Amino acid sequence: MLHVLIVLCLGVLLWTAATVIHRLYFSPLSKFPGPKLAAATLWYEFYFNIIRGGKFMWEIERMHKKYGLYSQIR
Repeated sequence: MLHVLIVLCLGVLLWTAATVIHRLYFSPLSKFPGPKLAAATLWYEFYFNIIRGGKFMWEIERMHKKYGLYSQIR
């Protein structure tokens, strides 16, 4: 039973690492500038929507201004 748990944990870790590497380096969206945490995980959105009380929409606008995409979305 312990071996099954270890294999399961290793599988989850490998899947997570592969997902992060894909999102940061091989995804078509990886060419866009911005915070790497926001590109790699959903934790960035979780923080602004849950912890900061729904401020992710304003954070996206701030990032567009900071990284130079603001004029393209207006």
